[in-house]
Amino acid sequence: MGTMKGEAAIFIVAKGYHMGSKWFEETFNRLPGCAFMFEFEHCLRHAGRQTVQQAESGFLAPLSGSVLAPPNYTLRFLQHGCRCSWSCAPDETCQGTNHGNRSDSSSSSGQHAHHSMLETAAAPLASTHGSHCRAVGVSFGALGPTYISHLQALIRLEPRVAVVVHVRSNHIKHGLSFLRTSCQGEKNHVVGATSAPLAKHTARMYVPAPLLVLRALLAARAQDKVLRDANEIRGERKLAYVVRYEAMQRDIGAEMGALLRALGAPASHANPPQSAVALVKAGSDFAGDMLTNMAQLEAQLLSLPCLLSMLVARGPVAFELRACERELAQLPAGLKAAMNAERSNRSMIKVALFPRECEGQSHIAISDSLSGRESRSNSELTT
Repeated sequence: MGTMKGEAAIFIVAKGYHMGSKWFEETFNRLPGCAFMFEFEHCLRHAGRQTVQQAESGFLAPLSGSVLAPPNYTLRFLQHGCRCSWSCAPDETCQGTNHGNRSDSSSSSGQHAHHSMLETAAAPLASTHGSHCRAVGVSFGALGPTYISHLQALIRLEPRVAVVVHVRSNHIKHGLSFLRTSCQGEKNHVVGATSAPLAKHTARMYVPAPLLVLRALLAARAQDKVLRDANEIRGERKLAYVVRYEAMQRDIGAEMGALLRALGAPASHANPPQSAVALVKAGSDFAGDMLTNMAQLEAQLLSLPCLLSMLVARGPVAFELRACERELAQLPAGLKAAMNAERSNRSMIKVALFPRECEGQSHIAISDSLSGRESRSNSELTT
Protein backbone atom coordinates (compact mmCIF):
# COMPACT_ATOMS: atom_id res chain seq x y z
CA MET A 1 0.00 0.00 0.00
CA GLY A 2 1.51 3.34 -1.02
CA THR A 3 1.39 6.80 0.51
CA MET A 4 -1.71 8.85 -0.24
CA LYS A 5 -1.26 12.36 -1.58
CA GLY A 6 -0.41 14.73 1.27
CA GLU A 7 0.17 11.85 3.70
CA ALA A 8 3.52 11.57 5.45
CA ALA A 9 5.72 8.73 4.25
CA ILE A 10 6.80 6.29 6.97
CA PHE A 11 9.71 3.88 6.56
CA ILE A 12 12.26 1.62 8.20
CA VAL A 13 15.92 1.32 7.19
CA ALA A 14 17.83 -1.97 7.40
CA LYS A 15 21.53 -1.15 7.64
CA GLY A 16 24.95 -2.28 8.72
CA TYR A 17 27.75 -0.36 10.41
CA HIS A 18 30.44 2.07 9.24
CA MET A 19 28.39 3.35 6.30
CA GLY A 20 27.49 6.89 7.29
CA SER A 21 24.21 6.00 9.00
CA LYS A 22 24.68 8.61 11.74
CA TRP A 23 25.46 11.16 9.02
CA PHE A 24 22.25 10.03 7.28
CA GLU A 25 20.23 10.65 10.45
CA GLU A 26 21.73 14.08 11.03
CA THR A 27 21.09 15.18 7.44
CA PHE A 28 17.57 13.73 7.20
CA ASN A 29 16.54 15.44 10.43
CA ARG A 30 17.57 18.79 8.93
CA LEU A 31 15.22 18.41 5.97
CA PRO A 32 11.95 20.34 6.26
CA GLY A 33 9.13 18.16 7.56
CA CYS A 34 11.34 15.10 8.14
CA ALA A 35 12.21 13.11 11.25
CA PHE A 36 14.45 10.08 11.73
CA MET A 37 15.78 8.02 14.63
CA PHE A 38 19.06 6.12 14.39
CA GLU A 39 19.24 2.48 15.57
CA PHE A 40 15.76 2.29 17.02
CA GLU A 41 16.51 -1.14 18.50
CA HIS A 42 18.07 0.55 21.55
CA CYS A 43 14.75 2.23 22.23
CA LEU A 44 12.83 -1.03 21.81
CA ARG A 45 15.07 -2.93 24.22
CA HIS A 46 14.84 -0.20 26.84
CA ALA A 47 11.10 0.24 26.50
CA GLY A 48 10.55 -3.52 26.57
CA ARG A 49 11.73 -3.47 30.19
CA GLN A 50 9.22 -0.78 31.11
CA THR A 51 5.98 -2.75 30.89
CA VAL A 52 4.26 -0.88 33.71
CA GLN A 53 5.01 2.52 32.22
CA GLN A 54 3.89 1.30 28.79
CA ALA A 55 0.54 0.13 30.16
CA GLU A 56 0.02 3.46 31.91
CA SER A 57 0.80 5.27 28.65
CA GLY A 58 -1.71 3.24 26.66
CA PHE A 59 0.77 0.88 25.00
CA LEU A 60 0.14 -2.83 24.71
CA ALA A 61 2.46 -4.81 26.97
CA PRO A 62 4.93 -7.11 25.17
CA LEU A 63 4.40 -10.84 25.20
CA SER A 64 5.74 -12.73 28.18
CA GLY A 65 9.50 -13.19 27.87
CA SER A 66 9.87 -10.60 25.09
CA VAL A 67 12.76 -8.14 25.46
CA LEU A 68 11.31 -5.65 22.98
CA ALA A 69 8.46 -3.19 23.11
CA PRO A 70 5.54 -4.26 20.89
CA PRO A 71 5.21 -3.21 17.22
CA ASN A 72 2.66 -0.47 17.96
CA TYR A 73 5.39 1.25 19.99
CA THR A 74 7.45 1.66 16.81
CA LEU A 75 4.35 2.62 14.88
CA ARG A 76 3.62 5.40 17.34
CA PHE A 77 6.95 7.05 16.63
CA LEU A 78 6.42 6.74 12.88
CA GLN A 79 2.99 8.34 13.23
CA HIS A 80 4.04 11.17 15.52
CA GLY A 81 7.80 11.55 15.02
CA CYS A 82 7.46 14.89 13.24
CA ARG A 83 6.40 16.46 16.51
CA CYS A 84 9.98 16.26 17.72
CA SER A 85 12.90 16.42 15.34
CA TRP A 86 16.31 18.05 15.03
CA SER A 87 15.17 21.61 15.74
CA CYS A 88 12.74 20.67 18.52
CA ALA A 89 14.21 21.64 21.90
CA PRO A 90 13.95 19.01 24.65
CA ASP A 91 11.42 19.83 27.35
CA GLU A 92 8.94 18.09 29.61
CA THR A 93 6.60 17.28 26.72
CA CYS A 94 9.17 16.30 24.12
CA GLN A 95 12.35 15.01 25.70
CA GLY A 96 15.47 13.68 24.06
CA THR A 97 14.88 15.25 20.68
CA ASN A 98 18.10 17.19 20.29
CA HIS A 99 19.63 14.48 18.10
CA GLY A 100 22.89 16.35 17.90
CA ASN A 101 23.56 15.65 21.58
CA ARG A 102 22.81 11.94 21.31
CA SER A 103 26.37 10.79 20.72
CA ASP A 104 25.71 7.25 21.90
CA SER A 105 22.18 5.97 21.41
CA SER A 106 22.92 2.95 23.59
CA SER A 107 23.82 5.06 26.63
CA SER A 108 21.47 5.27 29.59
CA SER A 109 20.72 8.91 28.81
CA GLY A 110 20.01 8.05 25.19
CA GLN A 111 17.70 5.25 26.24
CA HIS A 112 15.82 7.60 28.55
CA ALA A 113 15.50 10.13 25.75
CA HIS A 114 14.10 7.51 23.38
CA HIS A 115 11.59 6.34 25.96
CA SER A 116 10.51 9.84 26.99
CA MET A 117 9.80 10.84 23.41
CA LEU A 118 7.41 7.98 22.88
CA GLU A 119 5.63 8.57 26.18
CA THR A 120 4.30 11.94 25.01
CA ALA A 121 0.56 12.30 24.54
CA ALA A 122 -0.77 11.36 21.11
CA ALA A 123 -1.38 14.25 18.74
CA PRO A 124 -1.95 14.75 15.00
CA LEU A 125 1.09 15.00 12.79
CA ALA A 126 2.41 18.50 13.30
CA SER A 127 4.79 20.80 11.46
CA THR A 128 8.55 20.34 11.57
CA HIS A 129 11.03 23.06 10.60
CA GLY A 130 8.00 25.18 9.70
CA SER A 131 6.82 22.55 7.20
CA HIS A 132 4.05 19.96 7.23
CA CYS A 133 5.25 16.47 8.10
CA ARG A 134 6.60 14.75 4.98
CA ALA A 135 8.50 11.64 6.12
CA VAL A 136 9.37 9.79 9.32
CA GLY A 137 11.76 6.85 9.57
CA VAL A 138 13.80 4.66 11.90
CA SER A 139 16.88 2.53 11.28
CA PHE A 140 17.87 -0.88 12.62
CA GLY A 141 21.48 -2.02 12.81
CA ALA A 142 20.63 -5.20 14.72
CA LEU A 143 18.42 -7.49 12.65
CA GLY A 144 18.19 -10.86 14.34
CA PRO A 145 15.04 -13.03 14.26
CA THR A 146 13.38 -11.07 17.10
CA TYR A 147 13.73 -7.75 15.28
CA ILE A 148 12.64 -9.23 11.96
CA SER A 149 9.48 -10.60 13.59
CA HIS A 150 8.87 -7.20 15.20
CA LEU A 151 9.13 -5.40 11.86
CA GLN A 152 6.99 -7.95 10.04
CA ALA A 153 4.30 -7.39 12.67
CA LEU A 154 4.73 -3.63 12.27
CA ILE A 155 4.02 -3.89 8.55
CA ARG A 156 0.94 -5.98 9.24
CA LEU A 157 -0.26 -3.22 11.58
CA GLU A 158 0.48 -0.49 9.04
CA PRO A 159 1.00 -1.68 5.43
CA ARG A 160 2.16 1.81 4.40
CA VAL A 161 5.52 1.26 6.13
CA ALA A 162 8.17 1.19 3.40
CA VAL A 163 11.38 -0.84 3.64
CA VAL A 164 14.68 0.85 2.73
CA VAL A 165 18.20 -0.60 2.71
CA HIS A 166 21.36 1.38 3.49
CA VAL A 167 24.63 -0.12 2.24
CA ARG A 168 28.24 0.73 1.50
CA SER A 169 29.09 -0.86 -1.83
CA ASN A 170 32.91 -0.60 -1.81
CA HIS A 171 33.92 -3.54 0.37
CA ILE A 172 37.61 -2.60 0.44
CA LYS A 173 37.00 0.94 1.73
CA HIS A 174 34.34 -0.40 4.07
CA GLY A 175 36.96 -2.77 5.48
CA LEU A 176 39.47 0.05 5.83
CA SER A 177 36.86 2.01 7.76
CA PHE A 178 36.65 -0.74 10.38
CA LEU A 179 40.43 -1.07 10.55
CA ARG A 180 41.02 2.67 10.94
CA THR A 181 38.72 2.92 13.96
CA SER A 182 40.59 0.07 15.64
CA CYS A 183 43.47 2.56 16.00
CA GLN A 184 43.35 4.73 19.09
CA GLY A 185 41.77 8.14 18.48
CA GLU A 186 40.86 7.48 14.84
CA LYS A 187 37.38 8.30 13.55
CA ASN A 188 35.70 8.04 10.16
CA HIS A 189 33.56 11.17 10.54
CA VAL A 190 34.26 14.26 12.59
CA VAL A 191 32.46 17.48 13.40
CA GLY A 192 33.51 20.24 11.04
CA ALA A 193 32.19 23.15 9.04
CA THR A 194 33.46 21.96 5.67
CA SER A 195 33.23 18.83 3.55
CA ALA A 196 36.89 19.18 2.49
CA PRO A 197 39.19 16.29 3.52
CA LEU A 198 40.52 16.69 7.06
CA ALA A 199 43.87 14.96 6.75
CA LYS A 200 44.93 15.92 10.27
CA HIS A 201 42.27 13.58 11.65
CA THR A 202 43.61 10.48 9.91
CA ALA A 203 46.81 8.47 10.22
CA ARG A 204 48.36 6.42 7.43
CA MET A 205 48.07 2.71 8.14
CA TYR A 206 49.96 -0.39 7.10
CA VAL A 207 47.41 -3.09 6.22
CA PRO A 208 48.61 -6.58 5.19
CA ALA A 209 46.84 -7.86 2.08
CA PRO A 210 45.32 -10.94 3.77
CA LEU A 211 43.84 -8.72 6.48
CA LEU A 212 42.42 -6.28 3.94
CA VAL A 213 40.77 -9.07 1.93
CA LEU A 214 39.44 -10.60 5.16
CA ARG A 215 37.88 -7.30 6.15
CA ALA A 216 36.40 -6.90 2.65
CA LEU A 217 34.95 -10.41 2.88
CA LEU A 218 33.34 -9.62 6.24
CA ALA A 219 31.90 -6.39 4.80
CA ALA A 220 30.46 -8.26 1.81
CA ARG A 221 28.88 -10.86 4.09
CA ALA A 222 27.38 -8.11 6.25
CA GLN A 223 25.90 -6.42 3.17
CA ASP A 224 24.42 -9.72 2.00
CA LYS A 225 22.84 -10.27 5.43
CA VAL A 226 21.26 -6.79 5.40
CA LEU A 227 19.78 -7.47 1.95
CA ARG A 228 18.48 -10.90 2.97
CA ASP A 229 16.98 -9.54 6.19
CA ALA A 230 15.28 -6.70 4.31
CA ASN A 231 13.81 -9.17 1.85
CA GLU A 232 12.48 -11.26 4.71
CA ILE A 233 10.91 -8.21 6.35
CA ARG A 234 9.26 -6.87 3.20
CA GLY A 235 7.89 -10.21 1.98
CA GLU A 236 6.28 -9.78 -1.46
CA ARG A 237 6.44 -5.99 -1.31
CA LYS A 238 9.03 -4.08 -3.34
CA LEU A 239 12.09 -2.64 -1.69
CA ALA A 240 11.38 1.10 -1.63
CA TYR A 241 14.96 2.32 -2.08
CA VAL A 242 18.64 1.42 -1.63
CA VAL A 243 20.67 4.22 -0.03
CA ARG A 244 24.34 3.97 -1.00
CA TYR A 245 27.02 5.59 1.12
CA GLU A 246 28.93 6.51 -2.02
CA ALA A 247 25.92 8.37 -3.42
CA MET A 248 25.67 10.28 -0.14
CA GLN A 249 29.33 11.26 -0.51
CA ARG A 250 28.82 12.51 -4.07
CA ASP A 251 25.75 14.62 -3.27
CA ILE A 252 23.92 13.93 -0.05
CA GLY A 253 21.15 16.41 -0.86
CA ALA A 254 20.43 14.64 -4.13
CA GLU A 255 20.42 11.24 -2.41
CA MET A 256 17.97 12.48 0.23
CA GLY A 257 15.78 13.89 -2.53
CA ALA A 258 15.84 10.59 -4.42
CA LEU A 259 14.84 8.74 -1.25
CA LEU A 260 11.93 11.10 -0.58
CA ARG A 261 10.67 10.69 -4.14
CA ALA A 262 10.91 6.89 -3.88
CA LEU A 263 8.91 7.04 -0.66
CA GLY A 264 6.23 9.17 -2.30
CA ALA A 265 6.98 12.20 -0.11
CA PRO A 266 7.30 15.72 -1.55
CA ALA A 267 10.92 16.34 -2.57
CA SER A 268 10.91 20.14 -2.38
CA HIS A 269 13.57 21.77 -0.21
CA ALA A 270 15.34 18.42 0.04
CA ASN A 271 18.88 19.83 -0.16
CA PRO A 272 20.08 20.95 3.29
CA PRO A 273 22.40 23.97 3.44
CA GLN A 274 25.97 22.67 3.57
CA SER A 275 26.77 24.84 6.58
CA ALA A 276 24.08 23.01 8.56
CA VAL A 277 25.66 19.56 8.20
CA ALA A 278 28.02 19.10 11.16
CA LEU A 279 29.45 15.64 10.40
CA VAL A 280 32.03 15.39 7.64
CA LYS A 281 34.27 12.59 6.40
CA ALA A 282 37.66 12.55 8.10
CA GLY A 283 40.35 12.26 5.47
CA SER A 284 40.61 11.46 1.80
CA ASP A 285 38.42 8.97 -0.04
CA PHE A 286 41.45 7.65 -1.94
CA ALA A 287 42.91 4.59 -0.22
CA GLY A 288 46.42 5.62 -1.22
CA ASP A 289 46.17 8.58 1.15
CA MET A 290 45.38 6.21 4.03
CA LEU A 291 47.90 3.44 3.38
CA THR A 292 51.69 3.36 3.55
CA ASN A 293 51.78 0.12 1.53
CA MET A 294 49.35 1.06 -1.26
CA ALA A 295 51.69 0.05 -4.10
CA GLN A 296 52.36 -3.31 -2.47
CA LEU A 297 48.62 -3.95 -2.08
CA GLU A 298 47.94 -3.08 -5.70
CA ALA A 299 50.52 -5.65 -6.79
CA GLN A 300 49.16 -8.30 -4.42
CA LEU A 301 45.57 -7.86 -5.61
CA LEU A 302 46.32 -8.14 -9.34
CA SER A 303 44.74 -11.60 -9.41
CA LEU A 304 41.56 -10.17 -7.80
CA PRO A 305 40.49 -7.48 -10.30
CA CYS A 306 37.15 -6.66 -8.69
CA LEU A 307 38.68 -6.03 -5.27
CA LEU A 308 41.55 -4.17 -6.93
CA SER A 309 39.07 -1.82 -8.63
CA MET A 310 37.61 -1.05 -5.22
CA LEU A 311 41.05 -0.39 -3.76
CA VAL A 312 42.18 2.03 -6.48
CA ALA A 313 38.84 3.86 -6.89
CA ARG A 314 39.36 7.58 -6.61
CA GLY A 315 36.41 9.30 -5.07
CA PRO A 316 33.06 7.78 -4.08
CA VAL A 317 32.41 5.15 -6.74
CA ALA A 318 29.20 3.12 -6.24
CA PHE A 319 29.46 -0.58 -7.09
CA GLU A 320 26.66 -3.03 -7.82
CA LEU A 321 25.06 -4.80 -4.90
CA ARG A 322 26.94 -8.00 -4.07
CA ALA A 323 29.86 -6.84 -6.23
CA CYS A 324 32.90 -9.17 -6.17
CA GLU A 325 30.68 -11.99 -4.87
CA ARG A 326 32.14 -14.63 -7.22
CA GLU A 327 35.70 -13.44 -6.64
CA LEU A 328 35.33 -13.61 -2.87
CA ALA A 329 33.83 -17.10 -3.14
CA GLN A 330 36.84 -18.38 -5.12
CA LEU A 331 39.83 -16.96 -3.25
CA PRO A 332 43.18 -18.77 -3.71
CA ALA A 333 43.95 -21.39 -1.07
CA GLY A 334 47.16 -19.63 -0.03
CA LEU A 335 45.33 -16.37 0.54
CA LYS A 336 42.58 -18.04 2.55
CA ALA A 337 45.20 -19.68 4.79
CA ALA A 338 46.86 -16.29 5.36
CA MET A 339 43.46 -14.71 6.12
CA ASN A 340 42.72 -17.41 8.70
CA ALA A 341 46.09 -16.79 10.32
CA GLU A 342 45.40 -13.05 10.49
CA ARG A 343 42.04 -13.66 12.12
CA SER A 344 43.40 -16.07 14.74
CA ASN A 345 46.24 -13.70 15.72
CA ARG A 346 44.19 -10.52 16.14
CA SER A 347 41.34 -9.17 18.22
CA MET A 348 38.33 -11.31 17.35
CA ILE A 349 35.93 -8.43 18.04
CA LYS A 350 37.14 -6.08 15.32
CA VAL A 351 39.95 -8.02 13.63
CA ALA A 352 41.96 -4.96 14.60
CA LEU A 353 45.28 -3.51 13.52
CA PHE A 354 48.35 -3.79 15.71
CA PRO A 355 49.75 -0.50 17.12
CA ARG A 356 52.73 -0.54 14.72
CA GLU A 357 50.34 -0.94 11.76
CA CYS A 358 48.32 2.03 13.01
CA GLU A 359 51.59 3.98 12.77
CA GLY A 360 52.11 2.86 9.17
CA GLN A 361 54.68 0.13 9.83
CA SER A 362 54.61 -3.61 9.23
CA HIS A 363 54.02 -5.80 12.26
CA ILE A 364 56.84 -8.27 11.71
CA ALA A 365 55.62 -10.84 14.18
CA ILE A 366 52.35 -11.43 12.37
CA SER A 367 54.06 -11.45 8.99
CA ASP A 368 56.44 -14.14 10.20
CA SER A 369 53.61 -16.23 11.64
CA LEU A 370 51.67 -16.27 8.39
CA SER A 371 54.09 -18.30 6.29
CA GLY A 372 57.51 -18.19 7.87
CA ARG A 373 58.64 -15.39 5.57
CA GLU A 374 56.79 -12.28 4.45
CA SER A 375 58.05 -12.69 0.88
CA ARG A 376 56.45 -16.11 0.62
CA SER A 377 53.10 -14.76 1.82
CA ASN A 378 53.26 -11.99 -0.76
CA SER A 379 53.96 -14.42 -3.61
CA GLU A 380 51.00 -16.62 -2.61
CA LEU A 381 48.63 -13.67 -3.04
CA THR A 382 49.60 -13.07 -6.65
CA THR A 383 49.37 -16.67 -7.84
